[in-house]
Amino acid sequence: MFSINSGSSSSTLRDKLMKYKKIIFHSGVFHADEVYATAYLMILYDVFGLPFPKWERKNVISPEMTEDNGYLVYDIGGGRFDHHFPEEQKQRREDGTPYAAFGLIVREFHEGFLTQEEYEAFDSSWVKGIDLNDNTGCGNPAAFEIKCMNPTWDSPNNNTDIRVFTAISKAKDVLEYIIEHIYADCHARECAETAVDVADGCVYLEHYAPIGKYIAPKDGIAFFGFPSNREIGKYSITSVKWKGVNKALFPKQFRGLNAKTPNFAQINFNTGLSFVHPNGFMATFDNKELAKKFMKDYKDQFEIPAPIEDSNEEAQE
Repeated sequence: MFSINSGSSSSTLRDKLMKYKKIIFHSGVFHADEVYATAYLMILYDVFGLPFPKWERKNVISPEMTEDNGYLVYDIGGGRFDHHFPEEQKQRREDGTPYAAFGLIVREFHEGFLTQEEYEAFDSSWVKGIDLNDNTGCGNPAAFEIKCMNPTWDSPNNNTDIRVFTAISKAKDVLEYIIEHIYADCHARECAETAVDVADGCVYLEHYAPIGKYIAPKDGIAFFGFPSNREIGKYSITSVKWKGVNKALFPKQFRGLNAKTPNFAQINFNTGLSFVHPNGFMATFDNKELAKKFMKDYKDQFEIPAPIEDSNEEAQE
């Protein structure tokens, strides 16, 4: 699923992984941070074509279980991949969010697999929430799902070692899809930068790519278009978000348009519109040419929402 570019950083990461002969994390009830940390490491070893080290769950770490001796120990033992320390001693991100085992492992073993942009996207969208939950119990859907894979108190089979293997396998599947999407989202920058069909506030693509966050900061650009993935031959246009709101919305008189709308045939004939979302942020046209004509003819009728100046959400699709 993933490919590794040749280079010194990839070679360095491969060498780092090769030195470990055994992986250790805590036994008993398992949590999302060590489960996802293990799943992430499994992906890395797969990518580099390396056998995954033997792993064991223990609650006592003996003095010889060091990295120099080929042990990778996390979420236990008080080493650099543990996070069970007083608050003032915890390792934290720049925004103050404490690291747990998952974040510590990804931070150490990402260069050579993820670019800095990909790493930051992965951390902010997935890793950080799991770390925060493990440190604070604040609640996180992914962490709750892993928690529920532990045996219940009255389970006739309370063997957590079997259950944790199932949890790690599931987490690995999930991470592969997440990382695949992060790769694609970050690589969409090139699509935005090389787009040449730009007119009337819209970037027109020949295939879908999530370019919204890359074009949103640009003055005069509020939409991007692409062939519909629902109806062959049709063309969709969607508004991008900037500072918490869509930069522009389709005219109110067309919002909610669909095949059951009174006078649909006449509206469709006049505009090429076949669907407009009730909230006005996207529309579908019979083809690209009609979409471009509509955007030109109605460009002065689009609603321009006021940005939320203190919004932390700057740009997205």
